[in-house]
Amino acid sequence: MNDYFTDREFGPVPRASEVIGERLWGGLHSLIDVRLDDGSFGFRFPLACEDPGKPACGADRAAFGRSLEAEVPGAS
Repeated sequence: MNDYFTDREFGPVPRASEVIGERLWGGLHSLIDVRLDDGSFGFRFPLACEDPGKPACGADRAAFGRSLEAEVPGAS
């Protein structure tokens, strides 16, 4: 088990929870935004390039958001 500074200072906290708090949702949102911006989701949610005949040029945020909302209602 890791020896965390906050555990030493404030006592150990449970590492498992059934509730996802606002702070964790914020972290997940940030991680997903970074990956949307760098095109990591472009394979499953391709954003069509505006230039005719060009391949996908990123990730479609709207399509990703609809898919996420279907899987996790209230997430977006």
